[in-house]
Amino acid sequence: LSCGDTAVQIPCVKGYKTVFLTSETYTGDLGGLAGADAKCNALASVAGLDGTYKAWLSDSTGSPSTRFTQSTVPYARVDGVVIANDWDDLVDGSLLSPINVTDNGVDVSTSPLFAARNPWTGTDFSGGQFSASNGTCSNWMTDAGFIDITPIGYALTPGIGWTEGVGEVSNWGCSNSLPLYCFEQ
Repeated sequence: LSCGDTAVQIPCVKGYKTVFLTSETYTGDLGGLAGADAKCNALASVAGLDGTYKAWLSDSTGSPSTRFTQSTVPYARVDGVVIANDWDDLVDGSLLSPINVTDNGVDVSTSPLFAARNPWTGTDFSGGQFSASNGTCSNWMTDAGFIDITPIGYALTPGIGWTEGVGEVSNWGCSNSLPLYCFEQ
């Protein structure tokens, strides 16, 4: 008998929460936080990933620190590599491994495309809205205009830059197309 044995209906309990970088890129018009969450869930469904997902994204209405279930189990990429032991480890300023693998298992480390590895975040390393952020594409509802200052993540680093990677990007166009980080809840 084993976990998931359909003959005896033994349930499986996964010991971690799945995390991925989206294989798709999006402009700043994400449909707000709910729209970004829906994008994460749609990609997870196509990839056959169980669970409900939320985007690692902040605006004036919420942030991961206020919207996420703060897990007591590890967070791991779709390839099984653990990026943090729990919520506290996730928001301590450094990850165990970068979030550089997409929903469909592609490692973006060798991608020549800036957009493939620099997700929208608007979020500081603690999971809160980036303090200097005074623009999130109108709460992620438009692809027109520019963000005055917001962080863009860098998926190739496990340091603080994973969410504040490109730093305070000035005059960043909401029409740019970037991926998202998605976290199972």
